[in-house]
Amino acid sequence: MCGRGKGKASGAKAAGSARTKSAKAGLVFPVAAVYLAAVLEYVTAEVLDLAGAAAIDSERNRIIPVHIQLAFHYDVELNQLMSGSGVPPNKHNQLLPKLFKESDARKG
Repeated sequence: MCGRGKGKASGAKAAGSARTKSAKAGLVFPVAAVYLAAVLEYVTAEVLDLAGAAAIDSERNRIIPVHIQLAFHYDVELNQLMSGSGVPPNKHNQLLPKLFKESDARKG
């Protein structure tokens, strides 16, 4: 025989003692996937909260892509998170809030 009988295999003892973190916690889902979903939910809620504030500041009822971009730009942690990715955005003065337009006008 080639060793594939009904008896215990030599690796059965090692496989029985090794338990995953999900099995130890009694979870059906993998721990990493649940953790990743929680992180994504938090970041999404944070961005939408800041973009909503930017929409209110610009007296709009809807969040548009410019508000999301401003939310990333004016939040220190989100700006640091996105600083190493892609091409640096070119922000037109027309898109910036009125406070920054007035301060730029005083300088020039």
